[in-house]
Amino acid sequence: MLERLHLQVHPEKTRITDAYRGFDFLSVHFRMRPVHRKGSRLKESCRLWPADKAVKRVKQKVHDIIGKRFGLKLEEVVKELNPIIRGGTIIRPGCGPNGSVSCG
Repeated sequence: MLERLHLQVHPEKTRITDAYRGFDFLSVHFRMRPVHRKGSRLKESCRLWPADKAVKRVKQKVHDIIGKRFGLKLEEVVKELNPIIRGGTIIRPGCGPNGSVSCG
């Protein structure tokens, strides 16, 4: 199938791993976790949250913006930060990106 789509597997990036140890893909960390809900038919589910590298990148972007903006009003700094923070790049574990799960 890869040949038909003209795709190649990158030997340094491709590996077989245990889903219980987790893996990063497209800046998201995936890991199988047990389900502890009483009465659930599921024994485990795949959980996902931002990969560590993705979080570090966002933190660095925020640091770069804040560090250079000492003379600006708070509203101007917030205006520059909002696209980064609201861009879906930071999703805390347990928080749904569509707001369906309480993140308070």
